[in-house]
Amino acid sequence: MRLTVHLPEDLARLLRQAAENEGKSMSALSAEALEAYSWRRAGVTALDTGFFPLLAQFRLP
Repeated sequence: MRLTVHLPEDLARLLRQAAENEGKSMSALSAEALEAYSWRRAGVTALDTGFFPLLAQFRLP
């Protein structure tokens, strides 16, 4: 599935830097972030999923 979104420049810069630091594409990191957000909205914690790097950078609500 393709998804096109507009990101504010400051968020885009953070995403580019995080992707570079983790050796991943921006698309892959965005997909991981969306998955983590979805799990979190469902009540599953980062500890449950083992997903820490992006949560630490973006502090999802």
